[in-house]
Amino acid sequence: MTRSATSSSYDGAHVERLRLIRALFEGAGLSIAGLEVGGQDLDDYAAAAPAAATIDVASLPKDSPEAALRHAIIGTALLDPVLVALRRLAQEHVSSQTFGFASACPADAPDATELIRRNLRISPFSLV
Repeated sequence: MTRSATSSSYDGAHVERLRLIRALFEGAGLSIAGLEVGGQDLDDYAAAAPAAATIDVASLPKDSPEAALRHAIIGTALLDPVLVALRRLAQEHVSSQTFGFASACPADAPDATELIRRNLRISPFSLV
């Protein structure tokens, strides 16, 4: 097992997948629409991913594997588009702060998390 900077444990298969992804982007010189994604970018995304995974797994029902699987499948189908939207809102907010662009975010929004809360007003819901 290998430990990341976030203290998450990864088995050999996971580490191998990350190596494959890195090889596709770095070793093979793969780019997407001319956008090169470097190893540090992938490392940063990999470091951020366990936070979302922790929230996902914590919400799983503990009473049966079937209930957990159902929740995970439905949760993924419903929440992936929301997570993409949240990321885009955060990108807009951070971009406006970084580059001084006009922003749709309130001037007093201290960070992307607060912006997301104000604009989406997400409330907890049950998938079971």
